[in-house]
Amino acid sequence: MRVSGVDPVTHAPCPCVKTLSLGFGSSPYGVALDVAHDRVVVVNQGLPPGEPTMPLGFPGILPSLSVVRLSSLTEIARIPLYSAFDPDGLLFFAPALVAIDPGLNLAVVIDQGDPYGTNEGGAMVVDLTTNRVTAWFSAGTAYFTSGLAIDPVRHLAFVSNALGDPNQNPPDGQPYLGSLTRINLSNLSQPPVAVTTNEFPNGVAIDPGTVSSKHSAIVLNTQSNDITAVNVDNPALTVTMPFAASGGNLALDIAWQPDAVLGLVLTGSAIPADLGGNNAFIIGIAPARLP
Repeated sequence: MRVSGVDPVTHAPCPCVKTLSLGFGSSPYGVALDVAHDRVVVVNQGLPPGEPTMPLGFPGILPSLSVVRLSSLTEIARIPLYSAFDPDGLLFFAPALVAIDPGLNLAVVIDQGDPYGTNEGGAMVVDLTTNRVTAWFSAGTAYFTSGLAIDPVRHLAFVSNALGDPNQNPPDGQPYLGSLTRINLSNLSQPPVAVTTNEFPNGVAIDPGTVSSKHSAIVLNTQSNDITAVNVDNPALTVTMPFAASGGNLALDIAWQPDAVLGLVLTGSAIPADLGGNNAFIIGIAPARLP
């Protein structure tokens, strides 16, 4: 992990570049920052048994979550996520993204698939006080998880599921629709709520109601080239708004910028620039348009 900074006046690099080794086979992937608690957490995907780049008989390295103190850049905890290689355990295999609810001292990690090739994903909730996984939401709740965001005011986690409900059976010629799963972090015994989005949702951004009283989870639907906004308090209230990416652009992720008019930054795909790709888009959404 590499941490660097920039002088806010001169914009020159600060002398604060440090490297922290997370150890052999960690395979760091997702990362989340929690300045209030002086920490950053890193998802380590580990290495499966039989990894071809490893020696014969390599037993594998299980996935984990590293908790790093920012001020000293030291790893203060490494939390096992699950026994991913245990056939009798949960069918999780590829932890990818992580987000933090600083008020509850919880981290949410999403997993994008399992070792049996079904692409079923899920989510894990990690207590950063006890350094233990406290809840699992497995396949059926989420299907091929693709994005993650937390509303720290409502203490809700939102997971986008690119393939939606695995049991859906659309009519001929109609697409499979994705979904958004809401997890109540204040009450982990409460069943998650799933909301249908449009085609192949990816990134999720949270509007915490800075401009209006509405809290919304805003999902980027890559395949259908539009945005679905979901009212976090009443997920039955949704609205889908077109987003016309043109040329070789394929929007893949989304971020929210609080403003008088809500600003959303959508990143384009890695399609070469000479084919019209590699762009970022900034659009405005008036609060009145949110559900």
